[in-house]
Amino acid sequence: MGTGRGDVAIVGRRTEIDLLSGAMHNLDRGTGVTIRLRGEAGMGKTTLLDWLATQPGANVVRLTGSESDADLAFSGLALLMKELDHLGVDVPTEHAQVLADAVGAGSSQGQLTVGGATLAAIAAAAEQSPLLILIDDAQWIDDPSCTALAFALKRLPDEPVVAIIGERSGVPSTFGKSGFETIELTGVSVDEAMEILGPDTDRTVAQQCVLASDGNPMALSEMARSLGKDQ
Repeated sequence: MGTGRGDVAIVGRRTEIDLLSGAMHNLDRGTGVTIRLRGEAGMGKTTLLDWLATQPGANVVRLTGSESDADLAFSGLALLMKELDHLGVDVPTEHAQVLADAVGAGSSQGQLTVGGATLAAIAAAAEQSPLLILIDDAQWIDDPSCTALAFALKRLPDEPVVAIIGERSGVPSTFGKSGFETIELTGVSVDEAMEILGPDTDRTVAQQCVLASDGNPMALSEMARSLGKDQ
């Protein structure tokens, strides 16, 4: 059966949902965790992040990488600053200035200083309320921002900050060097594929579709539009 959570319907992914729900429970205990959610395009990373965004109990900061901005140093931190400003977070002045300088003209103070300022900004947000950071298409967040974010997130396990990083498999990852827990999304089963293709889909047809798509949910959704009534 599909899993409806808030306004987001998810087919299958029970194991992944249980793991992510467990991560959210860390916020209830006042602690945090960072998890990398990896998979090929179309495997459902964004759908799981959408579901997480509907869960109660935390302020949500959402950053989405853009291929066109991937080479713009600190463009990811610019997104973070915008989100924190929207939440009304009072970032300590000296750290806010470091981040503003990095975003405005690139930092001359070194990556360690920028990482420390990123840590201070996120910690300030967590003092205001438990914080859920969702990073989508992380493979397109610029490297300096990823380095600063990884530096900060490694140092926040005792703060109510949960970060879930969605990134594409097979792509080098700055976050992959930080030892964060990783969930690998694989293809859905035949039974789950039949939910996507339609409950009346012939099982043999569903099996063939799973083989052809490697169980990729997005590819299965596209296939569903091409199936005839007899199938």
